[in-house]
Amino acid sequence: MMRPAQEGYTLLELLIVILIIALTLSVVLLRMPSTQFASQRAAAQQIQGLVELARERSILHTTVLGMTVTPQEIHYDELVGNTNENTQPVWQPYLVQNKYWHVVVQPPLAFTLQTEQTNNADSLGATAGENPQVIFWPTGEMTPFVLKVYSENSPQIYQVMGSKTGEVKLEQQNEPQ
Repeated sequence: MMRPAQEGYTLLELLIVILIIALTLSVVLLRMPSTQFASQRAAAQQIQGLVELARERSILHTTVLGMTVTPQEIHYDELVGNTNENTQPVWQPYLVQNKYWHVVVQPPLAFTLQTEQTNNADSLGATAGENPQVIFWPTGEMTPFVLKVYSENSPQIYQVMGSKTGEVKLEQQNEPQ
């Protein structure tokens, strides 16, 4: 006696297909960085590029530039003035193609900055407003610093580090528990 032709799939075949799909998805999801980490990394890379560009612009235009960091913003200023002996130099917003040069991030992303006290802006005799924390000199030197890009929801930290000689590096680290 012949068996009738089988229609459909057995339970075992369906379970094997579901298992293969689940394993594939788990591998893909584990390899995919979260958007939070990706936005942290993108912000750190952008800052690294802007620091390198500020240093280059300072050299090319033979001007002193400054960088000020707050928890949610980084902005760049230019030291202007001192064309005659009666005026003191002042820090003014640095404009590139008539646009203010700055980076703003939304919470939970934030910045912190640590600097060495060499190349301090106070020594320039500038007036008005707050002095920048990092100075870019026309000689190519800059204030050594460590700028951290972090998220309040993540142990991941990206550090943009600048040396006195103008070298800029980006490193990734995990926050100590």
